[in-house]
Amino acid sequence: LDLPLFQLIPSQRQLVFRGDRLPLQCTASYLDSSVELQWHHNGHPVATQEDRSIFVEETLLHDCCLLTSEVILSNIN
Repeated sequence: LDLPLFQLIPSQRQLVFRGDRLPLQCTASYLDSSVELQWHHNGHPVATQEDRSIFVEETLLHDCCLLTSEVILSNIN
């Protein structure tokens, strides 16, 4: 029996500079179809906004056992 997993990368504070790209990744055990990962900023859901260089991607990995969601902040200013 595998224990449930929850992992956030990077797990520590990050120093970024103007123009940098910062990917944030969350991985959790996919127990059933009710499991979902959502990103929020100031209480509001985050979705892909290409015009603001924000991208959200979700994938099911490792024999359908792990769900990964990544938000990528590109060209930080």
